[in-house]
This record gives sequence, structure tokens and C-alpha cells, in this order.
Amino acid sequence: LYFLRVNGLHIMKIGFISESVGFDVSVTNLNFYADFNRTHLDDDPRFVAICNNDLYIGFLKTWNNSFEIKKYNKNDSTWKHSFSTSDLKDLIAIDSNLYSITSNGIYRLNSIDTNWSLLVSDTTLTGALIKFENKLIAATKNGVSYCNLDGTSWYEINSGMQNKKVNSLAINGNYIFASTYNNGIWKLPLSLIVGINENLQNTQLHLFPNPATNTLTLNLSQQQGLQNATVSIYDIQGKQLLQQSITEA
Repeated sequence: LYFLRVNGLHIMKIGFISESVGFDVSVTNLNFYADFNRTHLDDDPRFVAICNNDLYIGFLKTWNNSFEIKKYNKNDSTWKHSFSTSDLKDLIAIDSNLYSITSNGIYRLNSIDTNWSLLVSDTTLTGALIKFENKLIAATKNGVSYCNLDGTSWYEINSGMQNKKVNSLAINGNYIFASTYNNGIWKLPLSLIVGINENLQNTQLHLFPNPATNTLTLNLSQQQGLQNATVSIYDIQGKQLLQQSITEA
């Protein structure tokens, strides 16, 4: 077995059969995707994803060491070219969109399957990508980063991380977990991600000292006033230390 992934009711696998046959791909709960073999012996399937009930596979083309994403045409059991890239770290379906994580950034195939667009330009991505509420969270060589679903407002979150090269991500309960290279597993309360407001585009925020022990000063300047706004401070374990209304000077 080379690859195994669970997506909703679907279990997807890629397994090596033999030199003469190559690889076999199968998906449960989609009976028109019965086991079928790869179409070219120089194509080495590495990633598989189900998006909008369509099957996509990321192949390594061994003859030139590049990657191609193909879509399986269930009507005539053939492959259709979808996307080419020099490097592919993973192929992930989230909601009605398909994402390819490459050495250049994150590309997204829109829901009507017409074209791939560069969503986020980042050369430090390591492969893992998950969704939490209205955000995409990615693993990078510089820690954990997240952005809005449209790719805007990119933030790093790596407080307390000893080694910032992150290999994989998972969400369990109220925490996000990251496996880091040679430094165990790091966790962060999801409340710290939810608590950041990316909509204050015209706001300048100054926080000092950082880190703080007993006293913390927060200065906000904005073109328009902050009415009915509050600030909440959490510790690294997710415990709320303070919640206070913002007053205008």
C-alpha cells in the first residue's frame, strides 16, 4: 500500500501490484470507481483526492521528474489532463474546491472545474493543509500559517514552537496539533486563531512588551473609530486571562 486517505464516506488507496501491471487505485462508496490500473508505466501515482464526486490523481512523471494532475473520466474510463507542476506535495479536497500544494504555493481548482489559480504564493510549504471554520491552515518550514479562504490576510502562528519545520497538522477538540521535525508535537488553542480579526485592514496594532509577565500595553490606531470592540487575551493553554472593552482616547 502506497497511499491511504479517508474523505467523508470514501476510502481512497493507491497500491503497488507488480512491475508488469503497475499501480492500482480504488475508492469505496463510488461504485463507478472500481479498481483500475494506471494508464502509463512511466506514471507513478502519489496522491489521490475526491472533489465533487470526481477522482483526481497526482502522478510523478518519472521520465522528467515532474508532476501532473489528472482527472478520471468515468464515462469512457480515460484520464484527462488537469494541471502540471514541477513539484507536488499533496492534493487535498476541501468543500467544493481542490487544492494542490506545490513548492511555489497553493493552487486551487474552482468548483466548476475550469481552471487552476494561484491562491497563495509561498515557497516554504511542506504539504499539509486543513480547514478550520473560514480559514485554511498550512504547514510550512517556518511554522504554521493560516489565511482566509480567498487567500488573503496570511498569518503565522508558531508561539512556543521549538523547531518550526512542520510536517503535518491535525485538529482535535479545541486545539490544533502540528508535528515538528525532531521536536515532537506542538499544540495551540483554536481560540487564538478565532480571536484574530483579519478585517481591521486599516488598523495599526502595537503590543509591548512581548513576551509579557505582569503588564501588557496595547495601542490601536485606525482611520475610523472602534465602536463596541473588545480585546481578549489568552495564555498558551487557551485560558482567557482578560476581556476588556476598547476605549477611544
